[in-house]
Amino acid sequence: MAITLRGVKGSSLTHPELDTNFTDLVSNDYNTYNTLKVTQDANDYSTYTTLTANIYNTFAYLNANSSGVGGGTLANDYNTYISAMSNDYSTYVALSGLINTVSGNVTAAYANDYNTYATIDANVYNTYEALESNTYDTYNNLYVMVTGYSYNSNGNGIPTITSNTNINLIAQGAVAITSPAVLRLPRMNTSIRNAASAQAGDMVFNTDSETFQGYTSDSDGLGNPGWVDLH
Repeated sequence: MAITLRGVKGSSLTHPELDTNFTDLVSNDYNTYNTLKVTQDANDYSTYTTLTANIYNTFAYLNANSSGVGGGTLANDYNTYISAMSNDYSTYVALSGLINTVSGNVTAAYANDYNTYATIDANVYNTYEALESNTYDTYNNLYVMVTGYSYNSNGNGIPTITSNTNINLIAQGAVAITSPAVLRLPRMNTSIRNAASAQAGDMVFNTDSETFQGYTSDSDGLGNPGWVDLH
C-alpha cells in the first residue's frame, strides 16, 4: 500500500489523495490476502500432503506393528508372519516327526518286549524241557539210597528196575512175595545157563530140559560145582 507523503508538514491531503491511499490500501490488502491465501493454501496443501503422506506412512508403519510390539514395517511384519507360520509348520513337522519317532520307538520297544517275551517264553520252555529232561536223567541216574515205607506204581505198563551190576534185596526178615504173585525164575536154555557166572544157590528154569535147576558147589558128590535138577 502506497501512502502519499508530504515534504512539508501541515497541509492536509486532498480528497483524491485520500481516496487513492485507501484504494491502494484495499488493493494491497486484497493482494496481500490473496497472496497470503495462495501461499497459505499452497503451504497448507503441501503440509497436508506431507502430513497425509507421513500419516499414511505412520499408519502403514503402525499397521505393520499392530500385531506385535516394537519397530518394523508391513513387509517385515508380513515376513515375520510368514516366518512364524513357516517355523510353526516346521515345528509341527518336526514335532510330528518326533511323535512318529517316539511312536516308532514305542513300536520298536513293543517289538523288543514281544521278542524278549518270546525269547523268555522259549527260554522258560527250554529250561522246563531241560529241567524235565535233567530231572528224568537224574531220576534214571539216581545213585543214592531211597528210603521209604512202600513203593506203589500207579502208571501203566510194568515197572522195571534195570542195573548194570547186581541188584541186592536186603531185609532183616524174609524177602516176601505176596499172593497172588508168583516167583518167576529166569528162563534160559543150557548154553545161556552155562555162559552165566553162576554162584552156589542160583536157580533157573532150563527151557531145554524143562526143569528147575540150581547151582551147587558139589553137584556130583565129588566136590565138583555145577548145575543139578531140583526135581
